[in-house]
Amino acid sequence: MIIGIDVDGVILDYMTTVRAYAELYDFEELHKNGVVNKQGIKVKERYDWTDEENKNFANKYFDYITTITNFNPLAIEIINRLHNEGHKLYIISNRGLLSEKAMTLCEDMFKKNNLLIDKYFWKIEDKLSIIQQNNVDVMIDDSYNICKTTSDNNIETIYFREKDSKEINSPFVHDVDNWGQVYRTIKSLNK
Repeated sequence: MIIGIDVDGVILDYMTTVRAYAELYDFEELHKNGVVNKQGIKVKERYDWTDEENKNFANKYFDYITTITNFNPLAIEIINRLHNEGHKLYIISNRGLLSEKAMTLCEDMFKKNNLLIDKYFWKIEDKLSIIQQNNVDVMIDDSYNICKTTSDNNIETIYFREKDSKEINSPFVHDVDNWGQVYRTIKSLNK
């Protein structure tokens, strides 16, 4: 199978770190009142920030957060196991749109940790096109919008869904919250 994998919130526990820094930025620097939309994945969806405040946060913290964030438990092991079992693994991420350096830091981190990836697609705004053009069988993502779009196009979708994220009712969507569940789901789809 060809498996597409998002980075932030899927391979990396990036969003947990971003949210911690966003909360401090909101409270200490902006003197605002916290999260206004718990279902938002990205900080611009969660907080009532102006475009300038969002940009300032990204410029100040995104690259740094990449250097301190952790891999999600079992992400490296399961990705490498899937690769060794013969699956092709493609990173499909919008990372790099805000910061070229964040993309490079991430790729370096993957190489340093011997993550076995066959292809990288960075700075992707239209993931569905990349998924379809490359005959991706399964997409793993944490974005409601991406998972909804892929499942609406009959693409098997593993939705790394947080408890506050919207549910998707589709036979093509498989909710998970860890890499053990990802592996189990892929094995059940690959029968």
